Amino acid sequence: MLLSITISCEGTRLKISQSHRIRVYLIGYGLGRFCIEFLRGDDRGTLAIIPDVSPSQHMAMLFVIAGAAWWVRSLKFKKI
Repeated sequence: MLLSITISCEGTRLKISQSHRIRVYLIGYGLGRFCIEFLRGDDRGTLAIIPDVSPSQHMAMLFVIAGAAWWVRSLKFKKI
């Protein structure tokens, strides 16, 4: 929650585009969620994709991958 408030306030003040703020949020939230789920210690279940990784960690990895892919794609189109 603190991450989203900080990105929203500072992004508006510094005139950072909304799409850039969303990409930063996806990556930051995904990394934070992955670490929190890693430290939890309780059994949250597993998926067959990657053993010993909880479903919440799978979602966190998807957020990081989506944010990073969006970022790389935006960098490629800026150079054109």
